[in-house]
Amino acid sequence: MFLRDGQMLDNTGDVRDYHLSITAKPPPSGVRGRLMLERGRGSVTYLSRTGGRALNFGVAQPIRELAERLFRWRCPVPGAATVPMAADIDVFEASVIGMALTDTAGCFSRVNTAFGQLLGRSAADLVGEGFASLTSSEDIARSQAVLHDLLARVAETARFEKRYVRPDGSVVWMDMNIRTLPGASGDVACLLAQGVDITERKRVELAADGHRRQLEESQHLAGLGSFEHDPQTGLITLSDELCRILGLRAGARTDAPGLLQLVHPDDRHLLGEAIGRCLADRTPVDMVYRLVLADGTRRWAHARASWAVNEIDGRDRM
Repeated sequence: MFLRDGQMLDNTGDVRDYHLSITAKPPPSGVRGRLMLERGRGSVTYLSRTGGRALNFGVAQPIRELAERLFRWRCPVPGAATVPMAADIDVFEASVIGMALTDTAGCFSRVNTAFGQLLGRSAADLVGEGFASLTSSEDIARSQAVLHDLLARVAETARFEKRYVRPDGSVVWMDMNIRTLPGASGDVACLLAQGVDITERKRVELAADGHRRQLEESQHLAGLGSFEHDPQTGLITLSDELCRILGLRAGARTDAPGLLQLVHPDDRHLLGEAIGRCLADRTPVDMVYRLVLADGTRRWAHARASWAVNEIDGRDRM
């Protein structure tokens, strides 16, 4: 059952007439009150523990008026605070998520307070501004490409991350969700945007990327590679330096059997047993063995492995 313009609709979308009445009767045990609706000559019945008089709301009574009268009947205390009806609430403005409407040229036509706060401006100051003038220069092209695709009806929605520049020069990263809103002709009339501040998350991600690059550079200088084995998937992720040492392409992933194929046949069994013990009872691996690369080159390697807890997902990995 749905409501539209104060009328009741059934699940086919047709407007139906209902005989609406509210009658106070003792409810089932544990039920404070409930509304029951039956189509046609049925009724809306309100069951209340406190008892009371029957209220008849007539035929096809608008739902909003019914709810208001019911509320006044249930809250007769003089001076009691009234609860605003949903139709009276400006959800756009009341939302704690940043929301904005833009025209097809990319200019803000309406902005709520939360969105203005994210950009360090008042909502009124943003109206009429083009999003491109507030966007980081590194993200303008991508933002305009998204707008082009939405106007061309390639998609009705889009989600992407971008940077806005505040008046003080600081940058705020936002996770943007955009939806097209059609006009009477069916063409895109405007766009509804929702933005969430992800600046802190991006700061952590960028810091982690920086640390990863430093680790890779240090490994390259020391000629030292590393790997991580996920016992649930069996996959082994290799660092770029270990890929170089093993003669593999950067970013390659393998599993234990695949890794053992690079070990000299005379050392393969011993290393396989050491890895097996590490997987079974977490005995650390510390041994020297020979590698045979794809081009026939032979190298000596010193392998060390132990278990550790991944701080991201909390799972144990080798």
